[in-house]
Amino acid sequence: MAESKEINATQAESFSETIEEIALRHKKELKELNSQITSLRKTITKGDKKRKKEVQNEIKKLEEDLR
Repeated sequence: MAESKEINATQAESFSETIEEIALRHKKELKELNSQITSLRKTITKGDKKRKKEVQNEIKKLEEDLR
């Protein structure tokens, strides 16, 4: 009985680590997405409505893919 509690505690610790790893990975992915969005927005020249719409659609698709 004591061994099962010990195993559960060990499993809980490893589960906590994976949650932290997931959070770090998610944070990194969001940071990369934001930098990619920024670089896409910088490619738009003023007055180019067609390119602006294309970039907005691409940004929307990237955000949906991440979620």
